[in-house]
Amino acid sequence: MDYFKEKFDGVLAKNLNVSLDELAPEKEFKEDFNMDSLDMIEMIIAFEKEFSINIPDEIAESIKTISDAENAVRARVHNTNGKHQ
Repeated sequence: MDYFKEKFDGVLAKNLNVSLDELAPEKEFKEDFNMDSLDMIEMIIAFEKEFSINIPDEIAESIKTISDAENAVRARVHNTNGKHQ
């Protein structure tokens, strides 16, 4: 597991209050973890703090699955490391 994935999964498991074994890319936050909009905002903020990134509202609103979240965070981390946002 790469360093990014380890950090990402750690933030996710903590915010979802689940074990790492329960995480799968296709799992949906609303359907599988009963997250509401406030839960999603808290999770987005946790990712922003952990990775020192900014996730725009339009991107955050499009996040439905764990895979969506990972792709969004990874893209912002990549942009931050390569150039200023």
